[in-house]
Amino acid sequence: MRPDPDLALQGLEEAVEARGWPTGISECRPSSEAALEVCAGPLGVQFRGRIQTSKRLMALQQSAQPAALLLLVLLPLAAARTVLRNRDGSCVMLPTASPWHQDVSAWPVYSRSASVVDIIGADTRFHADFSGGEEVSGRMIHYGIPINEVDTNPAKGQRFPANGAIVFDESDDESDHGMYPFPLAAKVEGAWAGCDPDVCSGDRHVLVRDNHTCLLYEGYACRAPSGMSGKWTCGSGAIFDLSSPKLIQRHVGWTSADAAGLPIWPGLITISDVLDKGVIDHAIRFTSDSLRTAYQYPATHLTDGDNPAGPWMGMRARLRPTFNCGLLRTAAARVICRALKKTGMILADGGSSWYLTGEANPAWQARLGSSYDQFLTDIKAIKGSDVQVVVPPTGACLCDHAHAYNCDTTVCLL
Repeated sequence: MRPDPDLALQGLEEAVEARGWPTGISECRPSSEAALEVCAGPLGVQFRGRIQTSKRLMALQQSAQPAALLLLVLLPLAAARTVLRNRDGSCVMLPTASPWHQDVSAWPVYSRSASVVDIIGADTRFHADFSGGEEVSGRMIHYGIPINEVDTNPAKGQRFPANGAIVFDESDDESDHGMYPFPLAAKVEGAWAGCDPDVCSGDRHVLVRDNHTCLLYEGYACRAPSGMSGKWTCGSGAIFDLSSPKLIQRHVGWTSADAAGLPIWPGLITISDVLDKGVIDHAIRFTSDSLRTAYQYPATHLTDGDNPAGPWMGMRARLRPTFNCGLLRTAAARVICRALKKTGMILADGGSSWYLTGEANPAWQARLGSSYDQFLTDIKAIKGSDVQVVVPPTGACLCDHAHAYNCDTTVCLL
């Protein structure tokens, strides 16, 4: 059973304000009727409460038919909320106040930064986990995570398999239910259209931005149906409002299409940012092969780690201020370097250490041309010892229990 988060938050915020605690937890979205423990401010003060289940929400979920749900999920949202757009009419990739856009260049360095960097790999070089590719069963698969754009405006006439109905076969209880406008031929990470999961394995992410509602739909371990009457099947799925200023949009403790419970697309290095705009204004998603069983907001989910002193989901890091981006020979690498110093990185998944995630697109190699190999070399010129783990000026604490929402005050990052 899923509670109405607004009802839970109302009582939570009132209690917090009554005690005079900071209200920075107001964006949490608890999902359990069990006891709730939440970080409340820089000292990690804990609040314990009970969540009320919304009969109205449950009745709606149980009674709505697929066709009605399509209208419920896709159409009213555009009218009931303010949709933020760029000057060219495109969707904003989260408001400027979002944690993804925070300038971390002046944030304090975590007291154990050097130790955490050593665990990830101080001598390990960075890697552009995008561009290039490999052949699988005679077909080219491009490295990175592909992006898809759709428009659910009825006037556009775009159709989706089973009217957007979807099946979650791994983490159904932690997935956002509703209609997912995944095209039949949507690009899937690590796969070509129709490739069997046993052949095209891996995370098989699907990322879709709806340019009508400015909602972002993401799935993990996805398989397309064979035709328009079938349903997409994914291991898990998450829906994010790209116009929302909220720190946390989904239920605390839930996974997403990413291990940290975060959206994926906002952290990708894209051709548009690097080669067209010449600036990346958001934190860059990266991975580590060693993890601590904990997460830091805005991450909302943890995985079983192998090192209690290692990096954690949602951890923020940046290049040292003294790192000279001017030494990199390609303009594209310098764009990434400047972003790593200003908006930094955010740890979002387990994987090879210091792998920077980017858009899967054959145009990388075509656009970079003769500078392509040098670009990859430039990224490898950066190594772990050039990185600092940073914490917000107000401090933060780590949540180390997946579903008890326990923020461990013994590991506050001050």
